[in-house]
Amino acid sequence: MIKIIQKTLRVLTRREKSRIPPLLLMMLVSAALEALGVTLVIPVVSRILSPAGDAGGGLQTRIGLLPPFPGAGQEISAMLVLLIAVFVVKNLFLQLQTYLQYR
Repeated sequence: MIKIIQKTLRVLTRREKSRIPPLLLMMLVSAALEALGVTLVIPVVSRILSPAGDAGGGLQTRIGLLPPFPGAGQEISAMLVLLIAVFVVKNLFLQLQTYLQYR
């Protein structure tokens, strides 16, 4: 494995080598955003399937991600907006990463 990395680094120019750490960091951030987006799907589906199942508020309300809402419909709407916002931010970040990688 180390020999492969050494051979690869010999082929790359100094400029290309300097681009590796930021791209690796961006890859870690995009993986975290991807995991967050997928993780948010389950609570949204759970709340849609049983809107009155948890009268005290869901986990997202207890950890402070969302404020408490008087009705289940408002909470579902807020969760969907949060889910869409995470996916939009993730996709914009991935687009930026692709641009920086191929410029």
